[in-house]
Amino acid sequence: MNRQSQYGIQGAVAAREAIVIGTMLHDLTRRLALLEADIAAEEERSGVSSPTDPRYTMLAHSLSARRDNLKATLASLQERLALLQEQRSAVAA
Repeated sequence: MNRQSQYGIQGAVAAREAIVIGTMLHDLTRRLALLEADIAAEEERSGVSSPTDPRYTMLAHSLSARRDNLKATLASLQERLALLQEQRSAVAA
């Protein structure tokens, strides 16, 4: 396989992966907003908004842990997308 063809295939794979990651980022960002709203609603319902308060509900703790994990996932996906875009730029040059 010649070099140009190999780069063409790699570029196509990177482009497809970038599209998938972009879609995931959009969906996960929406889910993050929903989690934030759910946490706020639970804190309002219980009247306790501090996670260090012993009365802070288990549901709010659980939702907060999910939110934190989701933020870490989003950051990782954003890094991966930036790397893919760098690679695509290098291949195009």
